[in-house]
Amino acid sequence: MDWIADYYGTLGDRKPVLSSVAPGDVLAALPAECPEAGEPWGTVMADLDRVVMPGVTNWQHPCFFGYYPANSSFPGMLGEFLSGALNGARPARAQGWPWRPPLSHVAAACPCETRPTPAYPPPPPPPAGAPP
Repeated sequence: MDWIADYYGTLGDRKPVLSSVAPGDVLAALPAECPEAGEPWGTVMADLDRVVMPGVTNWQHPCFFGYYPANSSFPGMLGEFLSGALNGARPARAQGWPWRPPLSHVAAACPCETRPTPAYPPPPPPPAGAPP
């Protein structure tokens, strides 16, 4: 969370805005073999800054005028964070009504004009003798 807050707090100062890596740069920055044991979290985050971030286009940068809208938001990030904690609850991972009735109800109740029309059937009745 702190890294994300720091990233957004310094986004306007980040240069270059576009990726600054050439083909093969990221692969060359990775170790030839996977580590035998896990690494400390600080090492992982340092690798993110050293290896990954130079290759990232900073879509949310105030000087990036790309072809796609810069539409990431803190509420959206928090939603993704919670969704990741629930793991299988994301609509993209769910397989149908039995796995996502709460999400189907939320989608149906969404006041957004652009929401897709839910196509989920009502839940089947519980089997005879099943607890409520």
